[in-house]
Amino acid sequence: MDLSLFLKGLDNRLVRHLMRGLSPLPFREIPGKLERVLVIRPGGLGDALLVLPFMMALRALYPRADLWVLAEPRNAQPFSLLPFPCRVLLYTCPWELASLLLGPSFDAVIDTEQWYGLSALVARFARSPFRVGFGTNVRKGCFNVSVDYCQEEYEAQVFFRLLEPWRKEFLWWEWLPPVLDSGGKKEDSWIAIFPGASHPSRRWGKDRYLEVARFLVGMGLKVAVVGGPGEKEEGEYVASALSPGRVANATGARSLRESMEILGRCRGLVTADSGIMHLAALMGLPTLSLFGPGIVEKWAPRGKGHMVVKLDLPCSPCTRFGTVPPCPRDFACMRDLTPDMVIEALKDFLRNLGI
Repeated sequence: MDLSLFLKGLDNRLVRHLMRGLSPLPFREIPGKLERVLVIRPGGLGDALLVLPFMMALRALYPRADLWVLAEPRNAQPFSLLPFPCRVLLYTCPWELASLLLGPSFDAVIDTEQWYGLSALVARFARSPFRVGFGTNVRKGCFNVSVDYCQEEYEAQVFFRLLEPWRKEFLWWEWLPPVLDSGGKKEDSWIAIFPGASHPSRRWGKDRYLEVARFLVGMGLKVAVVGGPGEKEEGEYVASALSPGRVANATGARSLRESMEILGRCRGLVTADSGIMHLAALMGLPTLSLFGPGIVEKWAPRGKGHMVVKLDLPCSPCTRFGTVPPCPRDFACMRDLTPDMVIEALKDFLRNLGI
């Protein structure tokens, strides 16, 4: 069974009903010294990657603190990319989950989940005198201090609101890219393409990515097709249609670090709204990102060199709190985005790169 679907189903059918019956936690004095902190981050890869700047800021505030993370198997990898150690616990390990309720106490629990209730419930019953999280829906009563959540604010910036109890004014942009370093040497002729996306509504199609790849090769460039095992079919499709000397199929990577090594040698990335997009942005790699149902203001990379291609349809963006509603137009926001439109934007993107 898919763990993420199971957790969402559990949340909808049971957890929120339990939370409604709980009395709200009282406000407590904010602990001035943190020696042991638990950060909760369920959800997908992209959210976990955008939590990394927050984690680095937390480390800067409390350089000697022992940091722990509760995550899911699908989003645990990003925390191994941090330049400092943190202990990762998994929802799938009952004894690790039980250790939060029965083991040594934390000075603070910080829940970074935006909407679902299970993490807030874990935060409430974890051994800690102080809990902070986003006060959306019934979650608010599980925290001693709840902070506001904004749908139209860049997600990495929103996470920094969770540090407000300790430092009200925090220059979040100081902790944005590049915060990850692959150690690779840039090669001027390589552009990366990520042909996948975690949700079907964001997928653009392997034939269309092939047209973009052919354009890049026609410009005298080389193409690195990147992705995990889920993109292997698309990678083989694109690579098999191009001259072997002009393309490298790097899909099938088993770890984010492997993908980082490839991206670290490239000049830019063409991608849909995806976790790989966030990884590239955290590396300081310019991105040309294709947006459909997702909110550009919330998810598109910030900073110099990043571009977005999208259709301004009246029904988009439609995604809220990671949920995409059924689409009566078969996701026209992505389907009607043609290769010609993307290639025109790509020309400007390449000019900005000095290519």
